[in-house]
Amino acid sequence: MNKNIKKVLQFLLLLVLLTIPLSLISLNSELIIGDEIWNFQNIVKIVDGRKMYVDCNIIITPIFYVIGYLFVKLITGTILGFRIYNIAIFLGLLLSSFLIFRSLKVDKIKSFTYTLLVFLFIMPYISVGANYNVLAETIFLLGVALFLNKDKVRYYNLCQGFLIFACIFTKQNIGLYYFTAIIISEIVIDKKKSIHYIIRETMVMSLCSLIAVIIMCVTGCFGGFLNYAILGMREFATNNYSIQDTVEIVVIGYLLIAICSYILGFLISKQDKENSNYFVVLSIYSIFLNFSALPIINLYHTSFSILINVIIFIYILEKLLLYKLNEKIIIAILIILFIFINSYGIICGYRASKNVKIKDYQDIYFSSNMSKELKIDLDEITTYIKEKEDEGIDVICITSDAAIYMTKLHKNHGELDLCFVGNLGYNGKENVLKKIKDVDNTEFLVNRNNYWQEYQEIRDWICKNYKCIGNIREINIYSK
Repeated sequence: MNKNIKKVLQFLLLLVLLTIPLSLISLNSELIIGDEIWNFQNIVKIVDGRKMYVDCNIIITPIFYVIGYLFVKLITGTILGFRIYNIAIFLGLLLSSFLIFRSLKVDKIKSFTYTLLVFLFIMPYISVGANYNVLAETIFLLGVALFLNKDKVRYYNLCQGFLIFACIFTKQNIGLYYFTAIIISEIVIDKKKSIHYIIRETMVMSLCSLIAVIIMCVTGCFGGFLNYAILGMREFATNNYSIQDTVEIVVIGYLLIAICSYILGFLISKQDKENSNYFVVLSIYSIFLNFSALPIINLYHTSFSILINVIIFIYILEKLLLYKLNEKIIIAILIILFIFINSYGIICGYRASKNVKIKDYQDIYFSSNMSKELKIDLDEITTYIKEKEDEGIDVICITSDAAIYMTKLHKNHGELDLCFVGNLGYNGKENVLKKIKDVDNTEFLVNRNNYWQEYQEIRDWICKNYKCIGNIREINIYSK
């Protein structure tokens, strides 16, 4: 068989074997109030013809939403398209991990096996949904693989410059960490050549960034971009810093993995001069990726922030122990991992079967499943909002679950649909208070239980200055 055809078939097999469990997990995820619905809400607004950074309080750079718009617009126009987007992002992350292992001169069977170990590590977070952090970290890992193969890539600086742009314009802080890691890695590894590399990459990144800024200016989004994604970020970073009490021990365990990977990598690189550069490069990139856990330190952010450390750890095990295993044992481990991961996906499907399945293809949540309680809330509150709309009264939800109701109805209240600390742009709290003071023919829905990222001052002002006229389950209704 022709070598190129064989490589294509092997790549397609790899895609299929990774896509099957990703699909089982992602498509059967329970729809809950969280990152998935908050991100999906903004993409639906864009699909409905509203402007990014004008009608949506998006606080990150735009690439995640631009690609998400294409997926949702082209694939059913419902959350099914968004979940396929999630599959594509995680597939990219796993393929990037595979490329890193191959760049470290690990054979194909072992590389796939080790990629499944990475899959095992991130598996619980696939159900969180498509997320800009994961997309940015996918680009980050792809850049690591590119750096490790820079002598084989003809237009390395052009590709690396574009990836810097793509990472920065997907999630600004992760992109800056990535850019810094590249500069330091090139200075350490390439020495005198590094200045030429850095200048070329900076020029490519700057040119792409300039084009993006021009597009935002022409579409009237640049002012909002500055407000939400640049000026408002200080408030987000300073007021959302937190370490969740329930995950402190696990986070400490993750940090120990990171520290051990650095120490063992350093010791091995002293003995193995041929591969010492691999450990140096991976360590530089991983240190900067570790910062992506900030400011909200939880299991989700921390797990992805130490992803390169996990790869280093697996590579260390390969150098110390796993290289002794013959191919039959590796294949047996691969099969066990594949069966386990797919079994987890099947369990996700079984759990989903106990929830309410949305089967109406015209429903924005088509193909998703949700708890009976959430379905009752969704039906009751959206019915109430539509009834009030017929009476000429607007209803605004100042709650963390506003997105699920407003997305269902394709309604838009700008930043009021996600009234979180750090999500309102510069001087956002004061601007929102002005808006809610000046409204007429409007009711506000406020959840009795305050979500930790909501502005307490805004909730308190509504509760003190408006009259509570009723409630729908756990949500109070306020009016002038």
